[in-house]
Amino acid sequence: MSKKSQAFLLLVLAAATIGATIYKWVDEKGVTHYSETPSPKQKAQEIQVPPPPPSAGTPDGNPASKTWQEKEQEFQKRRTERLQESTKPRGTPASSDVLKFNERLMELLPPGKTLELLKAAKDKGNLGMEGGFYDFGKGVCQALSGGMDKKTLLEENYYQFWGKELSDAIYQAALDTLCPQFRK
Repeated sequence: MSKKSQAFLLLVLAAATIGATIYKWVDEKGVTHYSETPSPKQKAQEIQVPPPPPSAGTPDGNPASKTWQEKEQEFQKRRTERLQESTKPRGTPASSDVLKFNERLMELLPPGKTLELLKAAKDKGNLGMEGGFYDFGKGVCQALSGGMDKKTLLEENYYQFWGKELSDAIYQAALDTLCPQFRK
C-alpha cells in the first residue's frame, strides 16, 4: 500500500470516528491530497464521512459493559446447572437432596479444574452411570453407617473411580448434605 493510500485510510478512519468532513484535491503536479481543511490554492472536493452507529452492545443483545464478576457469576450458574443435569438419576426428577448435594459438590470442586476432573472421570467410564455423583454420595453414607472408615472407603473404593480430588469432594458433599451425622 502506498504512503498516499495509507495516509488517506488513516484520515478516513480518524474522520469516521467523529463524523467529520474530508477534502480531496489534486495539485498542479497531479498528486491527489486528502485533508481536514481545503487547499487554499486548489478547488477541493468535500467528502462527508458519517459517524459510526451507536453501539448496540454484544451480539446476544446484552450490554457490553458487564463486569468480569457478573460474567463469572453467570458462568458459575451455568456450570452448576450442567452438573446438576448430568448427575440427575435418569428418568427421575431431581429431589431437593440431589440438588443440595450437587450444589455442595460444585462449591467444593476447584473452579479451574472442575471440567478437567469431570473429563477424567468420563474417560475412565465413570460418568453417566445411572445415578451419577449422587448415588456415590449415598454410597458414602451407607458405607459409613456400615462401619467403614473414611480411609478404606476412599482409598480402596472411590479413588480408583473418581481420582483423589473428586472423591474427596464427593465424600465431603455427602457428609454436608446427605449424612451429617457422620461429620466429626
